[in-house]
Amino acid sequence: MEGLIQARPEPRPESLAPGIAEHIQVDYLDLNCWGAALNGVDVVLSFIPPFLDQQNLAQKSLIDACIKAGVCRFVPSEWAVPSDASNPFFKARSEVRKYLESVNSPNLQLEYTVFQPGLFLDYFTYSMQSTKHLKITQHYNDFDLRQAILVDDGEQPVTFTLIDDPAQVVAEAIDYEGVWPTGRGVAGWQTTSAEVVRIGERLRGGKFTVHRVHQVDLDAGNFTSPWCPHFAHPSNPEDQIPVLSRKINLEALKDLAGGEWVVTEEWNSLVLAFSCTDPVEFLAKWWEGRS
Repeated sequence: MEGLIQARPEPRPESLAPGIAEHIQVDYLDLNCWGAALNGVDVVLSFIPPFLDQQNLAQKSLIDACIKAGVCRFVPSEWAVPSDASNPFFKARSEVRKYLESVNSPNLQLEYTVFQPGLFLDYFTYSMQSTKHLKITQHYNDFDLRQAILVDDGEQPVTFTLIDDPAQVVAEAIDYEGVWPTGRGVAGWQTTSAEVVRIGERLRGGKFTVHRVHQVDLDAGNFTSPWCPHFAHPSNPEDQIPVLSRKINLEALKDLAGGEWVVTEEWNSLVLAFSCTDPVEFLAKWWEGRS
């Protein structure tokens, strides 16, 4: 069954995205609501924002409902970096991973895996919407404004992946033979933020204004850049965006300095027909020759 099971009590949308045949509203905390919703479902992908799921109650309830309904495979909401990252916006996911381990011990109840891509490179087309199903928000490397924030020399390793690539891997992984391996990544471009700036300057035909911050300040909780990317996301109330933007950027840059935005490539090799999109060609398509 192709469908969308919605977590929030919102009206049914008038039109659904291509490929979604059904839309169902449920109460995540009431297991009795799940029987019909999960009937005949083999694979469940969770996109529950962990910072909106107090004590992971919704996602744990979803896991319980999957086991009760006989769902075969589950993907927890880890669509960025590993669940053991220090970032508080992602750290709660480690509890979900532990919960999956516990329900599968001593006997396997529900196969699970993750498709961690690092940071989506699509964000660097802001303010253009380069993909249909990802809200493009401003990030610390803005090709449009020709501004960037680098931690110290900016040469810390980081993984960028185009959103279409893990989407392709997920589609192939659904038919993967054998038990799903746990804790796997989908890595596109292993590079550095400083290299992205250099490519941006070449494509845009001019120098970027680079705001340098220091890891020691970030570790102390100080965001010292005079420019702060505006993280306007539908899940964030408008009046909270300025404060959230500083907090989100501080934590993301701190993670970047610590090498936590690097993910592994296990799923790349497990899906034999998969090849990553060329990142420089992608950026050139959107930015080369643009005034």
